[in-house]
Amino acid sequence: VIDCLEFSAGLRVLDPAEELAFLAAECERMGAPAVGWRLLQLYCAASGDAVPTALLHFYMSQRAMTRARISAWRLRDPRLADPVSWRDRTSSYLAQARRHADEALALASGSHGRSVRGRPAQQQRGQGSMLAHAPQRRAEQGRD
Repeated sequence: VIDCLEFSAGLRVLDPAEELAFLAAECERMGAPAVGWRLLQLYCAASGDAVPTALLHFYMSQRAMTRARISAWRLRDPRLADPVSWRDRTSSYLAQARRHADEALALASGSHGRSVRGRPAQQQRGQGSMLAHAPQRRAEQGRD
């Protein structure tokens, strides 16, 4: 999955798991959540990257919020033919973001954090492993 953002190196260098979590969130929204999770499992198996499930839920929540914001902006367009469908879409994205944020928090705060590959996340990447995919967040939270 390539997001052709060739004008900015910072936007090009993303965690592949984040990009695939975005696709998984869209699969979920379209009624095929198993397809998205299967793609994530295949990526983890092929790459050897045991991504903590809590991190995937965080990424999915983050991307659903982005989509909610974009669809909400559409509601400002006075030429919009069907504002009800855009309002419903925005609500759907917000609900999806909340579900994934709640799941990420539950997994991250408990000792039962699991990766997509099924082993405990702490055994795969060590303590603080959920921040391994997001060094900028690690610095913001003051963790190594």
